[in-house]
Amino acid sequence: MLAILENAWKKPNSINWWVAPVYSQSKIGYRLLKRILKDTDLIAKKSDNDLYIELINGSLIEFKSAERPDTLHGEGLSMCVIDEAARIDENVWYEALRPALMDTGGRAMIISTPKRKSRWFYREWLKGKVGEPDYASWQLPSYGNPYIPREELDRLRENLPLIVYKEQILAEFIDDTGSVFKNVEACIDETIVVPEFPRPDRIY
Repeated sequence: MLAILENAWKKPNSINWWVAPVYSQSKIGYRLLKRILKDTDLIAKKSDNDLYIELINGSLIEFKSAERPDTLHGEGLSMCVIDEAARIDENVWYEALRPALMDTGGRAMIISTPKRKSRWFYREWLKGKVGEPDYASWQLPSYGNPYIPREELDRLRENLPLIVYKEQILAEFIDDTGSVFKNVEACIDETIVVPEFPRPDRIY
């Protein structure tokens, strides 16, 4: 949140978007920014209905939903933060938001919990890991968050499916390949006696 606020303040009269998968998540971002700015004199105008805050330097920070991608075309953006990007369709990024940033030479901050390696978010994240120009990538597990008790995370490990735990808590990207059936060999019980083997002359 502070990154988009800093960009909006340093670039007067700029348009900046916070884009979340659904409207309710956009409202969370809007309320957070309102709390950050409530004891300042930086707000010129705001709208709880349209979810925007205009700063006194003319910059606009708008909170958008990716539910209707057709509403995200047309603006030239100085900065865009995409929240929970792995849950947003790739066309929102490639066809709407990225072109809007290209018009102005703007920048994007794409943040998310991982959601399989096949998603566009993983492909974009990988560009920073391999050193592609203009990209930087980070991977931060929940265990590095000083505000979450470690014991609580350990309890989640006991109750969550392994894939969910690795994605949600360890921030790991999991391969889609072979992810349907796991640990098959360990589940085989060789003590079970098969009453009758299949016969080629019967229909089952």
